[in-house]
Amino acid sequence: MKLNFKNIKKIFFLLLGISFLFACPKPPSYSEIPEIDFKEVKLFDAYEILGSDTFKVKAYKLKFGLIDGDGNVGLQPEEEIGLDVDSMYINNFFSILYEIKNGDTIIVDSFDRYNSIIPDIRPLGQNKTLIADVYIDLTFSYKNDTLLYDSIMFEFFMIDRDLNRSNLDKTPFLKLDTIGVFTD
Repeated sequence: MKLNFKNIKKIFFLLLGISFLFACPKPPSYSEIPEIDFKEVKLFDAYEILGSDTFKVKAYKLKFGLIDGDGNVGLQPEEEIGLDVDSMYINNFFSILYEIKNGDTIIVDSFDRYNSIIPDIRPLGQNKTLIADVYIDLTFSYKNDTLLYDSIMFEFFMIDRDLNRSNLDKTPFLKLDTIGVFTD
């Protein structure tokens, strides 16, 4: 084959076409069922004033990673209106509180709920996969400098807009007489 301008031009366009085929790889595929992964929890003290009573509050900022293949996570404020307050779906983040007593993990049967609403965080654009860090605030109050528990832990999960339930994850044991950041 003789290298003249016409052949060089054909080779150039052939290489250009091949490079376009490999230039736009498909994004990785993830499950439509949300996957969560505990990252950290920050524990700090605060105060809550209700009328004439002042309560001490143990406050937690829970951080977990989230991957959802179709990105349909969260509720918009107008979607929350009219939801049945007794319905499980008034929230989309759920946590279970455990007390650690003498080395045993005991579920705390309480009227206090540590559930929350994750706002609408659906991604825009063509790739709907959602990969995010989510922060949830958890608090509980106590009076008279008396903590109800020495140590606790939370198990948690979430539900997406199609009612797919994520895996269950948990925090490490949290000593209530300390403050700071706890990781796995």
